[in-house]
Amino acid sequence: MKNELKQAILKLKPLYRKIIFVIDFEGYTYKEISLETGIPEGTLMSRRHRAIALLYKELESKKEYNN
Repeated sequence: MKNELKQAILKLKPLYRKIIFVIDFEGYTYKEISLETGIPEGTLMSRRHRAIALLYKELESKKEYNN
């Protein structure tokens, strides 16, 4: 599963990949990223939500293909 998740993350657009990485792996908060990038927290939240939805879709398609 770990390798499948890594492959799915690598398929994301660079912006989505970066948001997932800094929030979920490095532990930065939306506020910290917002202050650093100038992107509003709400925008970061919606982009992260979209990235996670794309990850689920990719992982589900792999699951269906393997069954």
